[in-house]
Amino acid sequence: MSAVDHPDWKIIVAFYAALHYVEAVLAGKNIHSTDHKSRNQYMRTVAELQPARADYESLASYAWTARYDPRVDFSRQVQAVCDLLIEIKRSLGQVN
Repeated sequence: MSAVDHPDWKIIVAFYAALHYVEAVLAGKNIHSTDHKSRNQYMRTVAELQPARADYESLASYAWTARYDPRVDFSRQVQAVCDLLIEIKRSLGQVN
């Protein structure tokens, strides 16, 4: 399966990868979110997450639309979304 065939799923997977990078930062501080709402609150209040906040929120918006609005064609956004994920990883110190 290529990203061209199912770009919506590539975007959703990228978001959940970013979510796990955020959770890794939180776990390092012995914080564990219970849902998207609490995680979003931590994104606003935990200093270590601030550098990734805008990109994370953009990626979350793409993923929400990809998941719940099948009318949207995301084939041209896949690279931009992958770039957001790379920047989130970099911002959180997860890239070597």
